Amino acid sequence: MRTSLDFRRRAKGGILFGTLITTAIIGLALAAYLTLTANQNQLIVRSQVWNSALAVAEAGVEEAFTQGNLNYPSNMVCNGWALDGGKYVKANVVGDGGLGGPGRRWGQLRKDYGHFLVSIASNTPYSFTIISTGYFAMPGSDNFVGRSVRIGASNMPIFTAAIVLIDKLDMNGNNVLTDSYDSTDTNKSNLGKYDPAKAGDKGDVACIGGVKDAYGVGNANIWGHSYTGPGTTPEIGPNGAVGSVAWQLGGNLGIEPGWWMPDLNMNFPNVKAPFNVGLPPIPGIVGTNTYDYVLGSGNYLSTTLDGNTLVTGNAVLYVTKSVKFGAGESIKILPGASLKIYCGATDAVFGAIDNQNTDPSAFMYFGLPSNSSMQVQGQATWNGCVYAPKAQFILNGSGAMCGSVVARRGKLNGNAAIHYDESLNKIPYRRGFVMTDWDEL
Repeated sequence: MRTSLDFRRRAKGGILFGTLITTAIIGLALAAYLTLTANQNQLIVRSQVWNSALAVAEAGVEEAFTQGNLNYPSNMVCNGWALDGGKYVKANVVGDGGLGGPGRRWGQLRKDYGHFLVSIASNTPYSFTIISTGYFAMPGSDNFVGRSVRIGASNMPIFTAAIVLIDKLDMNGNNVLTDSYDSTDTNKSNLGKYDPAKAGDKGDVACIGGVKDAYGVGNANIWGHSYTGPGTTPEIGPNGAVGSVAWQLGGNLGIEPGWWMPDLNMNFPNVKAPFNVGLPPIPGIVGTNTYDYVLGSGNYLSTTLDGNTLVTGNAVLYVTKSVKFGAGESIKILPGASLKIYCGATDAVFGAIDNQNTDPSAFMYFGLPSNSSMQVQGQATWNGCVYAPKAQFILNGSGAMCGSVVARRGKLNGNAAIHYDESLNKIPYRRGFVMTDWDEL
């Protein structure tokens, strides 16, 4: 009579077997879950390390831009940079409080903070290519994740448009005009001089602004593009026009489609004093004329500039306190001569500027940060360039300027005009390297 006992034993064995199977299934499920969690955590960590490697590569790019803006192209072998295979190269760690570089801690520092290898390859005197590779270590490992980027950089010209402003533009005079010519091209000028019959549409006007009414075109005619910062809208009067030669000659009003660009982003480096010691300007007689100042070739330093001035050579004049020309007073620059004025005065008021050269860069005005206003009174056409990023530029009367203006604010009154000389794109005055293209390798 053991049937009942055997049955109970088999039942208990089945329960035990079922429990073992269930436990195994739960164990396998738990192991799979833990494996999945571990893999997911590994993927998250790798993703974080992947992103960190790009940030480290960008640190190398910033290092390259700093070196390029300070020393390119003539003094690149410095600040830890070396020439290797025709390229300038540097390796460094990031985020280490300045402790990076070869030495006993290099290995640990690069694991803790990441490190980069960056190179600069020269293209032209005004452009180079950066390749930066950032490395970041996987936690608890000697394995590094690397990401590389290639950057094209160009040292952009200062004078790229008829007028470039940081803050506000007022062109509410009557018949205010911007257009372009090229003093070095006979097809775009008359023996180097502006010719309205050959006027081009490179007379761009750029205003970064920041508020809706920062850009008042009014009834002006802009033969060129209108560039503004985000959120800034050109205010066009009933007779204003912005666009190409064909648009202007066709008698169209308003902005030609595609000729307003609302994404302007530019930097404007401050002007520095050129020197602290210079010759004092002195009066003189040239021919039968007496001048308050006669400037030959050399560096000149003066507290004031306020009388008839003759320039016979290549002069650089630093004025520290006051520039104020009275009625009938002027600056005359003889053919083959040039004048660069560095102005530290708060306000500068000019009378006639008689630049007898077709090249506008024969008269250049640079406003230091202390210079808040530069004004040219009504006169005939004059050739020149103005770079005063902290100042308001005012052009009064019916005068016309051949050249280019960069300032904080601008106001064109009366029948004023600015004819941009396209050749200014080629002169060696630059505002620093900027990124022109970006690729991940």
